[in-house]
Amino acid sequence: MTKPPAHSSASKGPRGRIGPKLMVRQLRSDRATNIALIVIVFLTSLYLSATPRLFDAMSDDAILETIEGADVATRNVSVGRSSRILPAGSGDVLVPLDTQGTRFRDLDLPESLQAIISDHQYVVDSPSFIVVPPEAERASLTRLVRMRYQQGIEEHVRLVAGHFPVPREPVPVEMGEDAEIVIVPLYELAVSAETLSELQVELGDRLLLTPDTRDPLYHDMPIASLSYFVAIEISGVIEPIQPDEDYWNLDFRLHRPRIVFDIDFNPIFVFTTGLLGPSDYRQLLRDTRGALWAYTWRYSVQPGKLDADDADQLAGDLRKLGSTFPPIGLASLTETGVTTGLSQLLDEFLDQRAATIAVMSLASVGLLVVALAVAALLAALSAERRRDATRLLRSRGASIRQLTLARLADGLVLSVPAATIGYIVASLLVPGA
Repeated sequence: MTKPPAHSSASKGPRGRIGPKLMVRQLRSDRATNIALIVIVFLTSLYLSATPRLFDAMSDDAILETIEGADVATRNVSVGRSSRILPAGSGDVLVPLDTQGTRFRDLDLPESLQAIISDHQYVVDSPSFIVVPPEAERASLTRLVRMRYQQGIEEHVRLVAGHFPVPREPVPVEMGEDAEIVIVPLYELAVSAETLSELQVELGDRLLLTPDTRDPLYHDMPIASLSYFVAIEISGVIEPIQPDEDYWNLDFRLHRPRIVFDIDFNPIFVFTTGLLGPSDYRQLLRDTRGALWAYTWRYSVQPGKLDADDADQLAGDLRKLGSTFPPIGLASLTETGVTTGLSQLLDEFLDQRAATIAVMSLASVGLLVVALAVAALLAALSAERRRDATRLLRSRGASIRQLTLARLADGLVLSVPAATIGYIVASLLVPGA
């Protein structure tokens, strides 16, 4: 009688029993524990997968709300410079002003800022003039006039009376006690009804102007060269179609004059701004005899183009821009100034986001620790329930390595599908990055 090999029963026992069938049998025996583990893994995966996605979506909404909630002058970018920009030789004489704004945007603004700018407009202001009062009038009130043109303004104002400014020929004016006839340039201006009232004139009236020597735009000119005159005629009365639209950038100087009072509340200065015809730019630039003009370019920021993930880069670029160019109000006459409140808005958003990330990270770590603790407890309970089965397998020749791999396989079978389903559900519930 032939004896079987000594190792056959031992080898088949462990290898046959520590396999798929045994794994299924053991998983069924711990059904309640395994279901609890699956639920914990699923919920943890769902939370850890959905939270960053939800936070990313909320960050985009938050930065959009932050920028849209700010006033237009705060979120937009304004660039100002005092200079004399020569007009074009033919066609639209103000094309070089638009070209300067485009060049500054492309060469001096950071790419991260360029990406969220939708368009820009230029605003050009002449140096200021003083209204020469009639000889019989007491000059207790100083009326000052600045002439302005803003790109595309014809689409944003309504003509109430008269007509828009057009070029005019010089006119003779009687001056001095001897009524000397002097030929002076004449320019038409359109003003608001409020400006018309403060200037104390009516539609069609003419005013004689002389340079305001206190205006810094005349700083390079000798006083003797400022003894010239120009005349204006009120050609039209205008009003803004929508005074609060973004186009105006909260600049109401064309709509409302600024009045300065003395200690007795009597008006002593009236600062007014009138709309100059674009065709008159060339001639008035010549007639101001070398004086500087104030140029402003307003770059409109479109909040919808800004992503929360780009906020850090944009905030850093804006800080560099602020260190390169001073604010418009602090820039010297020939120096380029840049003014925007966008940097402060982004800094406030980033501070709030950092605080939110800290709280959410703490909550996520706490949840993960609790989930691991519960999983460890469930594993301990399962091991306790399988103690007799483990002893039996050990007595039949199963090694510690085999048992460890079997328990690891059990864990992977239970956790990997649950974690994957949690991730998929999170992706469906909160789509996005």
